[in-house]
Amino acid sequence: WCFRYYYRYICHYNDHFFIRNWAWVSQNVIKKNQVSNFLKLKLTLIFGSISILTLIPLFESNFNAPVTMHRWRQLDWDDFQGFVKPFTGWGAGISSDVFIEFDSVQKKFSAYAAMNNQSSWKRIEVMESKYTLSHEQYHFNITEYHARKLNQQIKNKNLNNESEVNSELYVLRSELRKMQVKYDTESDHSLKRAFQRMWEYKIDSMLNETEDYPLFQENSNIKAFFPDKPQVLLFSLDDEKFTGHILEKYDALFWILDMNFSSTDTSTIESLMVSILAKNGLSDILVYRDSLMTNVIFDSKSKDTLKNEIVVGKWFLGNNTTYWLRNRHPIGKENEEIYKRMGDQFFNSFKVLEE
Repeated sequence: WCFRYYYRYICHYNDHFFIRNWAWVSQNVIKKNQVSNFLKLKLTLIFGSISILTLIPLFESNFNAPVTMHRWRQLDWDDFQGFVKPFTGWGAGISSDVFIEFDSVQKKFSAYAAMNNQSSWKRIEVMESKYTLSHEQYHFNITEYHARKLNQQIKNKNLNNESEVNSELYVLRSELRKMQVKYDTESDHSLKRAFQRMWEYKIDSMLNETEDYPLFQENSNIKAFFPDKPQVLLFSLDDEKFTGHILEKYDALFWILDMNFSSTDTSTIESLMVSILAKNGLSDILVYRDSLMTNVIFDSKSKDTLKNEIVVGKWFLGNNTTYWLRNRHPIGKENEEIYKRMGDQFFNSFKVLEE
C-alpha cells in the first residue's frame, strides 16, 4: 500500500511539473514568435520605404526619359544621364557603339559612332574631374576609330549589300569590345596615369592616321608625325628667334625647332647645344654620338629638377640648317619605358626630305 501510494504521489507530482513547464515553454515560444514577426514586419516596412524612395526619382527621370544617341564629339558630364551602375566602385561609365546607316540618295552605307546617353552614367563626386571625363572620352574615341575603320572597309571592298555590311559590322564590334577591355585593363580604369597617357597617345595617333590632312604641315625640307595638332613654337636665344612646332599633351612635350644654321663641324654644334641646355637650368647632361638614326648629329639626355622631368633631345642635320627635336616627360623609373616609347615614336617619324 505504501509503495502504491508513493508511486501515485510521484506520478501526480511529475505530471503537474511537466504541465507547468510545458505551459511556460509554450508561452515563451509564442512571445518569441510575436517578436520575430514584429521585427520582420518592421524590416519589411523599412526596406519597402527605401525602395519606394529610390524608385521615385528613377521613374521621374531616367525610366521615363526617351533614349537619346549622340554621335561622336567632345563630351561633357551632361551627356551622362543614366543611373549609377550598381555594385561598382568606378566613377563613371560610357555606353557607345558603331552603327550603320544607308543614304538613299547616294545609295551607299556608312558607319558612325554614337553614345547612348541613358546608358551612360556618372557619380556626382566625379563631376569636377576633367581627368575622369577624359578617360571616358577616349572610350568614345576608340569607338570613333572603329567607325572610320569600317567606313574604309566599306569603301575598299565596295560593299553595297546590307548583309555584307552587317557581317563586317559584327566582326568589327568584336574587335571594338576587345580594345575597350584592354584599354581599361592596362590603364586600370585610368588609375595608372602613365598607362592612361600612353593609351591617349595611341588612340590619338590611330584617329589622326585616318584623317585626310597631315597634322604637321610639311615644308620643302622635313616631315614629322604628331599624335595631335601641334602649336607654333617661338623660341628666343641671345636676341635670336627661332620657330618650330610644339605639342604639350599626355604629361609630356614634343617639339621641332629650326635652328637656322648649319655647320660641318659637329663638335661646334654639340658645344653650342650643351651650353643652351645648361642655360635653361638642366642638369646631369649626357651626350651620345652613336645614334643609329639617319642625319642625327648627337642625342642628349638631361634632367629638369624644378619640373621633375627627363629631357631628351636629338639634333638632326638638315638641308642648310639644323633641327632640334625634344621630348620631355615626368621622372619615374616605373614609367620611364612608357614615356620613352612615346618619344621614340615621335623621333622616328621625323625625316629630312631631299631638295
